[in-house]
Amino acid sequence: MADKIKVPEGSTETHYAGKMVQCLTQKDIERFDREVGRLQRFSHSRIIKLKEVVAMDNTKVMVMELGGKSLAEIVKDLTERKELMARVACF
Repeated sequence: MADKIKVPEGSTETHYAGKMVQCLTQKDIERFDREVGRLQRFSHSRIIKLKEVVAMDNTKVMVMELGGKSLAEIVKDLTERKELMARVACF
């Protein structure tokens, strides 16, 4: 199970997202390591950047940039664009 939390960085205004994953089995660890590897390889404006990985007992945390929009805002934007494209396609 993964949880996402907001992690403030010291006294700056920068905020990060923390994805916490409980790694109980070797399969969990391998899955986590694959995801970290993918995030480290990609550099694109549409992909959130991985800043750091922290391990605490059986829990690992990926510290990532916090995107500018919430998921609800992104879904709303995409829905509006899809509706607009459907109206344009009718002409």
